[in-house]
Amino acid sequence: DLAFFQVTQRLARLLLQDAATPERLKNIKQDELAARLGTVREVVARSLKELERSGAIRMEDRRIQIADDDILRQWTQPYN
Repeated sequence: DLAFFQVTQRLARLLLQDAATPERLKNIKQDELAARLGTVREVVARSLKELERSGAIRMEDRRIQIADDDILRQWTQPYN
């Protein structure tokens, strides 16, 4: 689904931007990410799972950790 991929792309970009402030990344909520991306929490949850499956991020105790910058950057490209 193209719309789903676009959200995942935008989410990857947002996570890379927020990674500059590690505390912000640790404490961010899915509802907040959804609002910033113009979507709903359920879509963000699916996108986070997709990023986690690819090895770009890790989810621990509802906190997002970037596992691999290079993989996450690949998600920001038009076609990965």
